[in-house]
Amino acid sequence: MECLRFGSFSFSFSFSFSFSFSCFVSLACASLVTGQVEWRTQRQIGPEAGTHRLVYDSTRGRVLLLTRQNGPPLSIWEWDGALWREIGPSSGPPGYTGFAAAYDSARRRVVVFGDDGKTWEWDGAGWARVATGPLPGARFGTNMAYDAARQRTVLFGGQGGRDDTWEWDGQRWTQRFPATVPPARNVHSMAYDAARQRIVMFGGGAIFDDTWEWDGTDWREGQPGTRPPGRHSGDMAYDVARRRIVLYGGTGGAGPVAQLGDTWEWDGTNWVQRTPAHSPGTRDNHRMAYDATRQRTVLFGGIRTRPGLSRPLPAVTFEWDGTDWNRVPPAALGPRHGMASAYDALRDRVIWFGGDNRATPLFDDTWEWTPGGLRQLQPARRPSGRCRAAMAYDPVRDRIVLFGGANGAYPTGAFGDTWEWDGTTWIERTVALAPPPRFGHGMAWDPVRGRVLLFGGDSTSAFGGELDDTWEWDGTQWRLLLPSASPSPRADAAMATDAGRGRIVLYGGGAGFSRMGDTWEWEGTNWVRRAAASPPGAAFWPALAYDAARVVTVLQSSAETWEWNGTSWTRRTSAASPPAATGPAAFAYHAGSGRAVLLVDTGTQYVTELWDYGPIHPATYRSFGNGCAGSAGTPSLVGAAGSLPWLGQTLSLQLTSVLAGQPAAVWVGGSRTQWQGLTLPLELRAAGMPGCELLASPEVPVAVGTAGGTATLTVPLCVCASALGLSVFGQAAVADPGANPAGVVISNGIEAQIGGR
Repeated sequence: MECLRFGSFSFSFSFSFSFSFSCFVSLACASLVTGQVEWRTQRQIGPEAGTHRLVYDSTRGRVLLLTRQNGPPLSIWEWDGALWREIGPSSGPPGYTGFAAAYDSARRRVVVFGDDGKTWEWDGAGWARVATGPLPGARFGTNMAYDAARQRTVLFGGQGGRDDTWEWDGQRWTQRFPATVPPARNVHSMAYDAARQRIVMFGGGAIFDDTWEWDGTDWREGQPGTRPPGRHSGDMAYDVARRRIVLYGGTGGAGPVAQLGDTWEWDGTNWVQRTPAHSPGTRDNHRMAYDATRQRTVLFGGIRTRPGLSRPLPAVTFEWDGTDWNRVPPAALGPRHGMASAYDALRDRVIWFGGDNRATPLFDDTWEWTPGGLRQLQPARRPSGRCRAAMAYDPVRDRIVLFGGANGAYPTGAFGDTWEWDGTTWIERTVALAPPPRFGHGMAWDPVRGRVLLFGGDSTSAFGGELDDTWEWDGTQWRLLLPSASPSPRADAAMATDAGRGRIVLYGGGAGFSRMGDTWEWEGTNWVRRAAASPPGAAFWPALAYDAARVVTVLQSSAETWEWNGTSWTRRTSAASPPAATGPAAFAYHAGSGRAVLLVDTGTQYVTELWDYGPIHPATYRSFGNGCAGSAGTPSLVGAAGSLPWLGQTLSLQLTSVLAGQPAAVWVGGSRTQWQGLTLPLELRAAGMPGCELLASPEVPVAVGTAGGTATLTVPLCVCASALGLSVFGQAAVADPGANPAGVVISNGIEAQIGGR
C-alpha cells in the first residue's frame, strides 16, 4: 500500500492493475510495434442486425456488440462513434439464438450467459468457458446487468415461468433467495443505476408495466406516478452523465401495431416520456448501451413486424444525446470523380465540392463529412459545376479557398475564378490578377508565410499544357512567386501541409503519358527536392493528407499506402486497402476523428467508394468531470501540448492552477466507474472537500514538482501488446490550506487511451 497525504486527508492506493501497470512505467522499452494502421471502407461498415447484445467496455472506452450473424462463434464489434469494426477472436461461444451479456468492469471481462446454460468470458484477447455448478440452467429470454458497487453480474428470469435471481462473481454462480420476488418473466429489460446502486428491471413477460429494483439483498417494486405502457423485448441503458435510465421501444401486445417507438427515462422515482424530434421508429429486440466516453446512448438493430412479415431492420445505429435521437448510418455518395476537398478545422469537417461522372452535367454541389456521415449542404451561392478544381483551408481567415477546375471530363477549357467558403455559403472573389485558368493543380496552406499556395496544373486538354508556376493567395490578391527551383511542369500532383515541420509536401503528378515519383517540399521561399532511399515510385493519381496525430504525411496511390516523416518514405500495410483510383481522389485528414478520409472512384463507371485511414488503436486524451475551485482557481489536468500516449512514447500530463509553494500529486488508475467497491464519481464532502469528486481510481500515485503554478507528469510507455487500446484514467490533487476543511482541491479527470502507430 502507498499513501498520499495532504494534512489530515489521505488516500490509500492498491497496486492492482490486471494488465500490469509496471509495463507502462518501464524505462527499458522494447522496439516499436508496427503494422498498427488500417483502412476501413464506409460503404457498409458494421455487423448485420439480428441476434445481438450491446455492452460498454469501460476499460477500452468502446461500446461492444456481440452477434451471431455469421454463425458460431459469436463475433465482437466495437463502435467508435462513426463506424463498427470487428475485433472478436476466431474461436469462442457458439452462435447462440438467445443469450445475455454484461461487462464486469472490475475484472475487465465481457460475461455471456448462453441459452444452453453455459457461461463464457472475453478478456479483450480471447474467450474462456467458465463456471462450475450450481448453475442457473439453460433458458431463453433471460437478462443480466452488472452491479458495479457489489462487483456482481445479476441474472433474472427467463422462459418457462422463471422468477429466480442469480449472481456471478467471476468464479461461481450463487442463487439468491430474496424475501420479495417479482413475477416470473422473460424478454424483460435490465440496467444498473450507478448513482443509486440499484439494478432496475422493467416489463417483459405478459406485457408487464412494472418497475423493480434489486439492491443486492431484496427486490423492491417501484410506485411511479406515470409509467411506460407494458411491453416486452425493449431495452434500457443507464446515462451516467444525466443519471437517467433510458428505455426505448419493444412490443406492447399481439400483432404488428403493438410495436412501440417511444422514449422514456427513469430518474429513480418516476418515469418521464420524452418527445424527441427524431426517432429510431417502432422496433423490438434492439439493443442499447451507454457510451460513457462520448456521453451517448447507442441503439443498434432490432426487428420490425409487418403483416405476414417479421425481419431484422437494416444495420443502422442511433444515438441518444438526452434531447434527440441521431441516426449514424454509413454514408453514400453518387458516382463521380474529380471532387475538390479540404478540411475545415474550425468546424471540424471535411468539405467536398463538384466532380463529374460523364453521364450528367458537372456537379456544383457542396458536401460535408463528419464521423456521423455525409450531408449535402445548400448554400445560397456556389461556383459553377466543375471537376479537378483544388481547395485549401486558410486557418487565419477561416475560409476554404477554391480555384479553377475543368469544364468537363474531357475538358476543352478551364476555369480561372476564385471562390471562398465561409462555412455557410460560397463567395466569389474578384481580383485584378489571378493565375491562368487550369485544372489538376495543387493547393495547400503555407504555414511559414501564412498564405494559400498553388502549384502547376493543366491549362488545356492538349498534351503540353502542364504548368510549373507557383502562386500565393493572401485573402485579397494572387501573387506570382519566382522560386529559384521548382518541380517540372505537371498536373495532378498531390500536395499537403506538414504542420509539424512547417512545410508543404508535393508528390508525383504527370505530364502527358509520363508519371512522376519525386518528392518536393516548399519551405516558404523555394521548392526543395528531397531524395529518399526507397521512394514509392511513379504515382498514378496520387493523394496526400497530413496526419497531425501521428505526425506523418500519408500518400495513397495505385492501391499502395506510404508515409513520409520528412526524411524517408515507409510503406504501410492494412488488412484491407482501397482499390487503385481511376481518377483524381479526394483526400483530407479529419482531426476530430484522427482519420484521413478518402473519396476514390474505381472502374469506368466511376463507382465512388468512401474510405478512411488511421491507427487501429488511436492515442487520445479526453477530459471528463469537473474539478473543484481553490485559491488559485480550479486545477486543470490535460494532456501536455504536442504529446499523445503512443506506445514507445510518453504519457504526459500537465496540471495548472497549482497554488504557489504547495505540493501536488497525480494519480492514474484503470477505471472511472469504480474503486475498491465504491462507485465513481464519488462525492468527497464527507472527507472535508465539498464540491469535489473522486473521478478516477487512485491506484498509482505520483508526487509532482511544481513551478510557476504548473506541474507535469511524464511516464514512459513501453511496448506491451496487451496495452493497445486500453484506457488509463488520471486525476490530480493540489494542497490548498484555505480552500476547504481538508485543505485539498481536486482536478478534472483525464482518460488516456494507449495507441499504436
